[in-house]
Amino acid sequence: MKGFLEKENLLPRIICVILACCLWLYVMGEQNPIVERSFVVNLEQHNLAAGMMVFNAPGEVNVKVRAARGVLGEVDAHNVKAYINLENMKVGQHTVTINANFPQGEVVEISPKVANVFLDVTKEKLVPVTPRIVGIPAQDLTLGKRSVTPSEVKIKGPAHRVDTVDKVIAPLDVTERKDDFSAQVNAVAVSSDGVEMPDIVIEPALVSVEAKMVKQMVTVDVPVQAKTIGSLPNNLQLVATETVPKTVQVTASPSLLEHNQVFSTLPIDISKMTGSNVVQIPLSLPAGVISDVRYVEVRFSIVPKTTQGGETKPEGSSPGGTSGGGNEGGSGGTNGGSGSGGGSGNGAAANPG
Repeated sequence: MKGFLEKENLLPRIICVILACCLWLYVMGEQNPIVERSFVVNLEQHNLAAGMMVFNAPGEVNVKVRAARGVLGEVDAHNVKAYINLENMKVGQHTVTINANFPQGEVVEISPKVANVFLDVTKEKLVPVTPRIVGIPAQDLTLGKRSVTPSEVKIKGPAHRVDTVDKVIAPLDVTERKDDFSAQVNAVAVSSDGVEMPDIVIEPALVSVEAKMVKQMVTVDVPVQAKTIGSLPNNLQLVATETVPKTVQVTASPSLLEHNQVFSTLPIDISKMTGSNVVQIPLSLPAGVISDVRYVEVRFSIVPKTTQGGETKPEGSSPGGTSGGGNEGGSGGTNGGSGSGGGSGNGAAANPG
């Protein structure tokens, strides 16, 4: 009788177990559902042949995965792997499929799905480092002696890219610099057309630069003018002034020359001059200006003034023409020898008759 009861209770028991499992699955599904999540993942390169290098491959891809909410809550991008298989690929252009795996769930989508890559052999060579000035230093200063350590670096990359490297530069930022300086800067590979090439590996990447700031001097030709003081006597007139040489070559800082476009002589007193004169006189040079000559010659053309008809004129001029005075003198001489100049000659000639 007991065995019979146990056999009759077997089916309900099985049904209860099944219902319990279904209830458990339902509860777990509600509490920990299957969800999707996207990760940005670094793209790895697998099976690349020795001495080969990949060019133009994307650095990262987007991978969407699916798993239980509880699982995805405990993972990050490091648990998802994305890669391209480069086995047996030769130099040249290739279109490769991007693969991904996620052990804790399944991969739903990869974006992008393919990559267009270029494979090339790796090449290395030594290149000198050239300093490049960047910016403008403080006023009247310029960059003097500069040095880079090391003087050359090793560059590495795809052969077709390494062959186009023209030089490696070390930028020297001298903006508003006043004193000597040293700095660690990143070396930069540059092509022949001046474009930076960030894909080229430089070893060492950092170089040391030392630079000295020096005072900037420029040399130009500037005109010279005579500086006079005083006034000529009332009976004299200044008709021309000439300096020899007319220009002098000077060397000075740019800011100083900017405010001194013309240089004068020391003052020359003309109040005691009695006629044309030549004076040797030093230049009046501001501090910091160096001239190729110290003295210049100033030539003054001075003539007497004459008064005729109440008008003051230089000597030798006539009121109405060049012959008026001579005609009057001739008339006077004919009438009695009282004229002057040509008149005196005519009078003298008349006396013997």
